[in-house]
Amino acid sequence: MSENNYKFSNVAPPISEFIDFRALCGWGTLSLEAAQRTLAAGIANTTVYNQGNVVGFGRIIGDGAIYFYIQDLIVGEPYRKTGTGSDIMIHLIAQIREIALPGASIGLMSAVTKENFYKKFGFISRPSHNYGAGMTLLLDKT
Repeated sequence: MSENNYKFSNVAPPISEFIDFRALCGWGTLSLEAAQRTLAAGIANTTVYNQGNVVGFGRIIGDGAIYFYIQDLIVGEPYRKTGTGSDIMIHLIAQIREIALPGASIGLMSAVTKENFYKKFGFISRPSHNYGAGMTLLLDKT
């Protein structure tokens, strides 16, 4: 993908666009409150626009010093496998490098079959000889 054809912004999209884009990409629907709170908690963002429409989004959460976590990397269906996701990763990692302290790390949880995409950026699969498996606790909806 050529970045010249797209607009990259290191801020989150407007709340309504974020809600609509997530739903369009199959990531589920968020309430207005959930979307506001989750975007407000981000440390760094990259939003990609094409002709004024959101076509990609990435977000970093963490402590802003040594622990960073890529929480959302969403690319619209027509823009997948075009380099859009890679460009978002490059922008996010650059933002982290600007604020990270020595010894910092970036974590993420890959979607099934997407591990090789992240390996291109130096991420390692877990478990490995140094790290145990990543784990998740899903809270009840109530």
